Amino acid sequence: MDNKPKYLVRPTDSQIFDLDQSNGCYRLWNKPQITYSDGTRASAMLHFTLENLTSGYGFFPIEESEIDKYLKKSEQYLNYINWYNRSDGHGSIKGGSYEKYLAYKAKTNKYKIKQPLEIPINIWDDFYDDGYVPEGGKTESYIYVEDSNISHGKRKECLELLKNYITDNLDVSGVNMWMEFFVSKNKYPELDAEKIGFDRWEIRLENVTHKMLYKWLQDLKHSGLTIDNIPFVIYSES
Repeated sequence: MDNKPKYLVRPTDSQIFDLDQSNGCYRLWNKPQITYSDGTRASAMLHFTLENLTSGYGFFPIEESEIDKYLKKSEQYLNYINWYNRSDGHGSIKGGSYEKYLAYKAKTNKYKIKQPLEIPINIWDDFYDDGYVPEGGKTESYIYVEDSNISHGKRKECLELLKNYITDNLDVSGVNMWMEFFVSKNKYPELDAEKIGFDRWEIRLENVTHKMLYKWLQDLKHSGLTIDNIPFVIYSES
């Protein structure tokens, strides 16, 4: 056991596993560690041996000095999975390649690169085309702050300000609009919420049209909306 590497990495998602000294097998490693109420960790499963993981699944050893590097890689992968499982607005998911995800991140990050102190807000535009809503159906969309580094409370405050501006200044004829705290695991219980789930405040929309959304965006570009002197950047994409 003394010759076994202390840490292994799973190649698919860069998740780190560490050696369980009690049985010589490997178990999932987290930062901070997930423990029982008495402070102990779960024992490694006996089939998670060094030979099985490295020969059968391509795990590879790393040094302790490389932990932060692979924690970042793992976080990047989970962010991709979260993006991959985003709703398409019709009860399914959008999907997409990792290359498409990187292009998307480069596009949205331009706001942070050019002007770090901006609030990026997306109005989801993937809903029924105007004139093609099925009988008995309705369009559904949502607005959200596209920056998980901003606290839930601050994102809610931003969206409430935006909602009030829209209802007071723009054409909302026939549109139902309300604030809602969206929890992905409630809508998609079959997904692993711990790995790819997300929670966020949203402005929910019903019966909005693409024509109406286009007019909203033209006005919102000149709205001058800010919070704590930080300007909103409002766009529409899916």
